[in-house]
Amino acid sequence: MSKRFFEGAQHAARYAVTRPTYPPELMTKIINFLSMKYKNVFDYAADIGCGSGQSTELLSPYFQKVYGYDVSENQLKEAKKKNKLSNIEYKVSSNNAIPHENKSLCLITAAQAAHWFDLKEFYSEVHRTLKPMGVLAVYEVVKPEDGNARSGSIAASMKFQKRNPETKEDNEDKTATF
Repeated sequence: MSKRFFEGAQHAARYAVTRPTYPPELMTKIINFLSMKYKNVFDYAADIGCGSGQSTELLSPYFQKVYGYDVSENQLKEAKKKNKLSNIEYKVSSNNAIPHENKSLCLITAAQAAHWFDLKEFYSEVHRTLKPMGVLAVYEVVKPEDGNARSGSIAASMKFQKRNPETKEDNEDKTATF
């Protein structure tokens, strides 16, 4: 039996306050990459394992609708409490059952969450729900004191290179670019 972390109300409240956010440059990089594939307005994005919504909120300016999904109701309560954006919707869902129609999402993100996923099931759902030329972006926070020790660790550990030939590591700033 596996233990689920981040689900208690007190833990979720602390997490919402202390969890670092992501730099705006990260979203700019993801959106620029997505812009090479889609010339029109972006419609739907899903942030899988969204927790208390730090990454989900950063997607809001670029999409008509952003969905934040997490297995923890308490994490989602925290996300909803602070959400002031009308185009974000938070719902309980797991990474292996993304509640969207086939080929309906421009972008799927997983920020600091993919290491909890059953990757085979997650990739199956990503393949099912992403539009043609849609983008999967998986990223994490690396503490400055870690330096380059973890640079590209997600891309390496999840073997994106093998699954998607467009996946690469951006050696300029040591972030995985998708």
